[in-house]
Amino acid sequence: MVRAAVAQALLFIAAVSIAATFAGTVVTQSSLFAQSTAAEADRAVATIDAEIAVINDPEAGATYDDTDGQITLYVKNVGGETLEPAALEILLDGSYVESGERSRRVLESGDEWRVGTVLEVTIDRSLVTGEHRAVVTIHGAQDRLVFNAA
Repeated sequence: MVRAAVAQALLFIAAVSIAATFAGTVVTQSSLFAQSTAAEADRAVATIDAEIAVINDPEAGATYDDTDGQITLYVKNVGGETLEPAALEILLDGSYVESGERSRRVLESGDEWRVGTVLEVTIDRSLVTGEHRAVVTIHGAQDRLVFNAA
């Protein structure tokens, strides 16, 4: 009789342990899923609100200065929110432009890149004569500029 009671107690403890482990796993995975969904929603909102336009005139020939070896891009915030200039990413002819190769300043409004303001980005890189492409990206918003270096 005592053996039967001990066996039943051990089976009960094992069942409770398995149920608690299962419940803990479900709670943990649900929490991770909720965090992932919230982060994805934040990224989606940032992508919807972020919109930019490169406003250089490629025909003017002022994008590339061959004497200084500098490319100057003017990027306008045409979206629905203030953007962080540090989040800007640039590809020049397919290669990433590191932050040490570029400088930036917001024209007209100090340090904040508000809606309707322009960010001036200067890239220190010499180019060969011919056609070049600059792709500017921030929070999923993207614009490109095709220009000639003389």
